This record gives sequence, C-alpha cells and structure tokens, in this order.
Amino acid sequence: MSPTQHPCILAIDDTPINLLLIQKLIEKIYPSAIVLNSKNGDDAVLKFKENKVDLIFLDIQLPTIDGFETARQIRACEVDGNRTPIIGLSGYEKEQFIKNGGSKNMDDFLRKPIKMESLERIVNKFLAGYIKQSC
Repeated sequence: MSPTQHPCILAIDDTPINLLLIQKLIEKIYPSAIVLNSKNGDDAVLKFKENKVDLIFLDIQLPTIDGFETARQIRACEVDGNRTPIIGLSGYEKEQFIKNGGSKNMDDFLRKPIKMESLERIVNKFLAGYIKQSC
C-alpha cells in the first residue's frame, strides 16, 4: 500500500476526558490524522476490524474486556502479516505493566497522565514510514 498523509489512530479509553486529550494532542502532532475513539475493548476490536488502523493507544483498565485481552484479540485479527503498533496506557509503572503481561501483545507503553512530549515521541516512532491507507 502506498503511504497516505492521513494516519488512522485508534484511541481506546473508558474515560471521555482521556479520549479527548489523546485526540487533541494527536491533532497537534498530525493535524490531518483521523482519530477513532472507543470506550471499551469489544468496540475497539470491532473498529479495528472495520478500519485500516496505523497506531493504537490502548488503556489497560477497560470495561467488558481489559486492555491485555483487547490487544490479544486485535493481534488475532491481523491476517496480512503486518503488526499494528499497540501502545499500552496506564497509571502503572512500566515494570508493573511488563510484569502483568503488557509487553506480549503491545509494542510500547505510556504512563498516565499522558504528556505531549511522550505522545509525540511514540507517534513519530511508530508512524514514520508506516502509514497505511486511511480509515
């Protein structure tokens, strides 16, 4: 697929203010980005299946299914051999996140509260040259 200027980012968090914060910060980094929001794991898996997603920000503590299970289900949907980067979001320390299994299906980690510099580092790390067709 040829790169596009409109990366598609899926933000998953059950707290509306966190979803808004992620969206606003991403808009500052990538004004043309398409940000899809999801409030739970079940809806997130469905949105992943329906869209070409370039990057995922995934809260660990979610209703329905937690972030670890959501990541596992998303990985099970990846059939084209491409691995969509999943960034775990949590108030956990990184060591606790890894101990709880976060590194198995996730590619990186951001500790809450999310800061602009940290989010920008992650977005640039994973979207540089890795942008699929937009949503």
